[in-house]
Amino acid sequence: MSTPQYVKLLNECEETIKVYLRYPRSPKPFRRTTEIKILPKHESRALPYPLLIGAKDWDLLKKRDCLKITEVPFEPRFLELLNISTQSLSFEIVPATEARTREITKVTIEPEESSRIIDQQSLREPGLLNKLEKEKKIQIMPVLDIGPSTGLKGAVGSFVGESVYICYKCGGPIIFRGSPPKPVHI
Repeated sequence: MSTPQYVKLLNECEETIKVYLRYPRSPKPFRRTTEIKILPKHESRALPYPLLIGAKDWDLLKKRDCLKITEVPFEPRFLELLNISTQSLSFEIVPATEARTREITKVTIEPEESSRIIDQQSLREPGLLNKLEKEKKIQIMPVLDIGPSTGLKGAVGSFVGESVYICYKCGGPIIFRGSPPKPVHI
C-alpha cells in the first residue's frame, strides 16, 4: 500500500482560484462540496492529492505560475494492532472527543488477529503499546488512508475527502453518509 499524498494549494495570484475535487462515486446519493475557492494570498486545507488528479480544470491550474502546490507531511493518528503473541490482549479506550459521557470501552484482540481501527489518542495507557511492541507481542500498523483533518468543527481527519469523526461508543473513526446522515464506521 502506498502512502497517500496530501497537499496544500497556495494562491499567489491576484484573483480567487476555484479548485474542483474529484470524488469517487458513492452508492448512496449525498451532497458534498465539489469545489474550493482559494482567496488571493491564502492557502487551502490539506487535500488528498488523488482528489485533484483528473478533476475539472486541474491540468490548467497546475500550469499556472501563481498556484503553488506543497506536500503536507502528517503523522497518522489512527492505527491497527496485530496480535503476534499466543494470548489475548485487551486495551482500554476512552473516546478522545467531547461527548455526553466518556465511557471506557475495552478492545480485545485474539492471537494472530488484528484490531479494528483505533484512534491512538483514545488509548487509556498509550505507553502500553510501545511496551508490548518491544516485547514482540503486537505489531503496530499505522492507517495511512485516514489523513489530516479537513478543518471542520469536530473533524479529526479526512478519508478520501470526507471528514472523519470519532464514535462516542467505541472510539473508532466514522464518517456520515445518507440523508438523514448516519454514522458509518470505517
